Amino acid sequence: MSNLGNKEVFSRNLKHYMTINNKGRNEICESLKIPYTTFTDWEKGNVYPRIDKIELLANYFNIQKSGLIEEKYDISPNNNNFVIDEAARQLLNERKVLASKSSKANLEQLKQMNKIMDALFGDKNDD
Repeated sequence: MSNLGNKEVFSRNLKHYMTINNKGRNEICESLKIPYTTFTDWEKGNVYPRIDKIELLANYFNIQKSGLIEEKYDISPNNNNFVIDEAARQLLNERKVLASKSSKANLEQLKQMNKIMDALFGDKNDD
């Protein structure tokens, strides 16, 4: 865990959910009837919002309040902008285990694994 304070953690998480939901300050402020300057202070980490406003924002983003107030896991120690939640962190760990085990597989086993992945997720060649 890092040494971020509550205001900074909230700010970082708020920016994250704004980005992934493609929402800007004006849109959120208008929708939730929050003064623009108040929201800007939250976003910049200058002020920590009251719990009722945290709940209002959590409902707006359709997340738990903890999604805004708890520090998330950083996927990379050098990346200060990309945070992931616990479920995503567990998924990454599972993928590492799968990659490790697949290095011991022979060609036929890898082909079988590929067929299973295609059946589960579709044949998407996003390389």
